[in-house]
Amino acid sequence: MLRQAIVVGALLVMVSAVPVQAVLLEKIEVTMAFGGDTVFDAQDPAAASQLTWQNGSAAMVWKDTGAMFTASDCDISGSFSSMTDNSAGEIASARFASGSWGVVLYDYIGGLLANNFEVLSVGGSVDWYNESETGSDELTGVGIVTMDSIWLDPGHAFFSGPLEWGSGPDGKSGISAQTSFLSLDPADYATDFTGDSLTLVIFADSSYIPEPATMILLALGGLAGLRRRRR
Repeated sequence: MLRQAIVVGALLVMVSAVPVQAVLLEKIEVTMAFGGDTVFDAQDPAAASQLTWQNGSAAMVWKDTGAMFTASDCDISGSFSSMTDNSAGEIASARFASGSWGVVLYDYIGGLLANNFEVLSVGGSVDWYNESETGSDELTGVGIVTMDSIWLDPGHAFFSGPLEWGSGPDGKSGISAQTSFLSLDPADYATDFTGDSLTLVIFADSSYIPEPATMILLALGGLAGLRRRRR
C-alpha cells in the first residue's frame, strides 16, 4: 500500500504542475498499463533485432485535474526495431530507432458490453526508445513516441465531455517501461530473451519522462497494487 501511495503521489505531483485550464476542457496527462510480456528476438535480420510487447492486465489514467480512473483490463502492444547495441561491461543497453506501439483500455459500462468494454485506445510510431539493464532480471527504458491515433468512449463518464490527450508543444508523448523476471541476465542484446510483468507509463507531454530511478518506483508501486492476470 505504501508503494502504491508513492506511485499516486508522484504522478499527482506531475499532473498538478500543469495549469488548470480556464475553460472546462480536460486533458489526459498520464496513462499507466500493467501486466504485459516482453519478447526480444536477437536473430531477426529484417529488423536488426526485434523487441515486442504484448498482453496486459490493468491500467490507470490521470487527468490534469488529478482525477483518476482504473481500468479492469488492458492490451499493451509494441514492436521496436532498428536496434543499436550499446552494451558495455556486461550491462545490457540498446537504442531502438523505429517501431510502433499501442494501448487499449477496457471497462464495464453499467454492466453492459458497450464497445466490447473498450473505453480508450491510443497508439502511434516510435521516434526512439532506449533500454538498459537495471538489475539481474530487470530492464528499464525511456523513449519519445508520436501519437498517431486516439479514441475515447463518449459514453463513459470518465472519458466523455471536453477531453483531449494532453500533448506538449512538440506534439510528442513520452514512454517509460520496465520489464522484470527476465528469462536470463542479459550482458548484451546478442541473445534471445523474454520478460514478465511489463509496466508501461505514457506521458502525454514528452517533457514529463522521469529518470530511470523514478520509473522503478512507479513500476514497483503499481505492480504491488494490482494483481497480474493472464488473458
